[in-house]
Amino acid sequence: MAKPEATRNDDGKADKVATNDATHLNKLRIERMMAQPEKEMRIPERRTERHLRPAKEFNMNVMGSSAGAGSGEFHVFRATRRREYERLGMMEEEAKREEADEKWQAERQREAERLSSETAKKRQKRQKRKQNRKKQRRQKKDSSDDDDDDDDASDRDDQDEQEQK
Repeated sequence: MAKPEATRNDDGKADKVATNDATHLNKLRIERMMAQPEKEMRIPERRTERHLRPAKEFNMNVMGSSAGAGSGEFHVFRATRRREYERLGMMEEEAKREEADEKWQAERQREAERLSSETAKKRQKRQKRKQNRKKQRRQKKDSSDDDDDDDDASDRDDQDEQEQK
């Protein structure tokens, strides 16, 4: 589809051009916005959920489909019925969303508990290995004649403990 060319009028301004091409319309909108970069733009936020009007109090004195019902009553009834079904549908959707959210939260809680228990087990393992190393170093220290070298090793162990805390 060919883009329409803007023609100039006597004032030198471009005439308005009607177009059905979405790309061209977007281009024109962007050019209009960029013509005034200092002007603040308001970008509307997306609505997250619809708000329903509260259900109307039903008038029980409305004529039915029997004799005496006017021709306009059916349209009133149909609109009321449509609004009520829409309201019930939105209530069901909300209930489904809440149920899915509760499921997700429960799953998230279970996963967090599982991860914390794994972390605790690994922490115990590290502590046990650390205690075993200390024990072995003490045994070496007791059996060895060189106290200076072992003192340096125990000092390093103490420093390692402080760094881990």
